[in-house]
Amino acid sequence: MSKGGSMAAVVSGVVVLAGGVAAGLVSARARRENPCAAGSYAPRDDSARDPLTRRLRQGYASVEIAVWLDDTDRLLVGGSRDYTDPGAELERLILRPLADRIEAFVGRVYADSAAPFRLVIAIDEPDPERLDRAYERLEAHLADHPDAFTRLVDGVVRPGPVTVLLTGRHMPRLALTGAAQRRTFADGTFADLGPWGAPPTVAPLLSEPWSQHFDWDGRREMPADERNALHRLVAAAHAEGRQVHFAGLPERGWRVREAFWCELAAAGVDLITTTRPRALANFLRGYGKPAPALATVAHPRPVRRTVAVPVQASVHRSPRRGAGRPATVPAQAGTSARHRVSRSSGAARVGTP
Repeated sequence: MSKGGSMAAVVSGVVVLAGGVAAGLVSARARRENPCAAGSYAPRDDSARDPLTRRLRQGYASVEIAVWLDDTDRLLVGGSRDYTDPGAELERLILRPLADRIEAFVGRVYADSAAPFRLVIAIDEPDPERLDRAYERLEAHLADHPDAFTRLVDGVVRPGPVTVLLTGRHMPRLALTGAAQRRTFADGTFADLGPWGAPPTVAPLLSEPWSQHFDWDGRREMPADERNALHRLVAAAHAEGRQVHFAGLPERGWRVREAFWCELAAAGVDLITTTRPRALANFLRGYGKPAPALATVAHPRPVRRTVAVPVQASVHRSPRRGAGRPATVPAQAGTSARHRVSRSSGAARVGTP
């Protein structure tokens, strides 16, 4: 081969290599995960073939899945008994990838957040004997990753990067209560509050459907008695060292969705179920952690709903025909006014200008 031909081949090879590297970078960028959205809760999706990877890319801090026991005592992920792909085993699909991430990120599930990750598991086994066997298999799988999961040792909780919570109608609460050492905890209810309920070492999270306690649907101002009841429930749970999550929140319509976010954030609700984790993360950054003291917005004329907002945020209402000048709540001295809340007559929007 002539010198010119050799040089052309080298140049061609460099071009191809550069193209491959660029394609790899683009592909890696496309697969890049969103930052962790602290406080976000991914609802259960039985149709997802890989319910963990997609949720991690979206930045969820809590993920709910379902598992069931097949005839060979394998724990499979998903709600369908017809889907028996060996790749759907809990260990292979969920637990091992979490353990690998924790090792890669030096004790974290997300590189950008040290907040504990919650894996919420519903064991779909109504038969008590199969339920107990599934629970034993789950504990055995978790024990294979001793540094990954929060555990109870002789009555003392030793936090880990991932906390596993059992939820749903079929839960081995007696086994949880009687175990001196375990790596699973219960997703309890508000009936666990007080000395007669399960202690926080058994039920560190309390979850119930929103409609079981409240009638407010987010379309008008939240009634004062319901708002007070919400704050009392959350305060009682926090006083016992527990966290709070409400299921069944409406997701349709950004006005309704963000009206709920306003009230839940103001009350200090710890986990919020959402299909929009990035929007929720941006919203919660406007409130801060913990939520600051609140101020009530004074409007130039009555509107359908008034939402409490943080005092360090400036609040602006878009003027409507015939309305007065926008009302503004100035930031307190020494606080940042980076976050602005734009309100229409039906909702609040929090973001960074």
